[in-house]
Amino acid sequence: TGKQENDVVAVATWVPTSLGRIESQKEAIKMRRMQKKALHKVIDGRAAPKLTGSGRSILASAAKANTSLNNPTNACALSFGLTLLNSSLKRSKIDVTDESLVEMADPYLRLLTHCVRFSSDSNAVVLSLRSLGILLRLNLPSVSKFARSLGPSILDHITSSHAASNTQSDLVQSCFRALTLLVSHKKFSGRGQNGHEQICGTLPLSSEQMQALLSLLHSAVRESDHHNATFGLIKAILNMKYMSSEFYDLMDIVQNLSVQSMKETIRLQSSQIFLQYLIDYPMGSQRLERHLQQAILNCEYEYEGGRLSAIELVASIISKFPPQILEERSQLFFLPLVLRLVNDDSQ
Repeated sequence: TGKQENDVVAVATWVPTSLGRIESQKEAIKMRRMQKKALHKVIDGRAAPKLTGSGRSILASAAKANTSLNNPTNACALSFGLTLLNSSLKRSKIDVTDESLVEMADPYLRLLTHCVRFSSDSNAVVLSLRSLGILLRLNLPSVSKFARSLGPSILDHITSSHAASNTQSDLVQSCFRALTLLVSHKKFSGRGQNGHEQICGTLPLSSEQMQALLSLLHSAVRESDHHNATFGLIKAILNMKYMSSEFYDLMDIVQNLSVQSMKETIRLQSSQIFLQYLIDYPMGSQRLERHLQQAILNCEYEYEGGRLSAIELVASIISKFPPQILEERSQLFFLPLVLRLVNDDSQ
């Protein structure tokens, strides 16, 4: 063969037809055994890798690469199968009242969750999330079981280095839609001591993971394209009355968007979300006063579309707020609105 006797060939490139010598075969088998042994070796103490900085995702990536799911042949077959499944689920209307159909659909939840967790092919992950988007609308028995691993895995895909920089990608938008269904699923809705629904402690996302998700929404909500999935997730969190400082900051951004966005649809959705937040969420008098003052100031926005959106929001507040709160703040509304009526230059 012309190769040196002491050449060491990686197992991945070892082919019996090209390396027929007994020595080469023994070296390849020995190296393969060493690699298998290294996979099962427990590393702890000072020798354990530190999960910080840019290398914090190395172990997760290595675990995915070691599965047969990412073999090129298997990955191609997986994408083909997921395409067929997604197309079939879209065309067929599953009767949610038919228990036999629900039992037949339930095993797919485990398979699709496995694909989301371990597949490194973004197309396969997107197809899996789209199929999950249909199945999660059903009351499947194993939703609560697999959601505890599905939720963090979806968040990992969003926070990956490639996806986090492009919130308009199909992967991120599919992740937002899947998280929306998880957050709003009735298996994760609960009642707190104050009688309000809340997701803390029931949704398979920890407080730290929720903070990371809300931080991503801070940037994603500013995108002018593909905003439906983003606003859908915000509405789901809003309906569950999840309370944190990051969510209150997100509502400040939404209030600004209700006036400053160049798209009328975004201004309308932002106004609806912010109005629901004002009505349903617990907040102190100072925070409520600040929000109402900002709503009045927005009526002086330089562009007519923004001013009209702000005035419509104020009108909705006046029509839906309790009379007692409006009477206490009547001066806050009356004089600025009269001045705007006189000074507005709109034709």
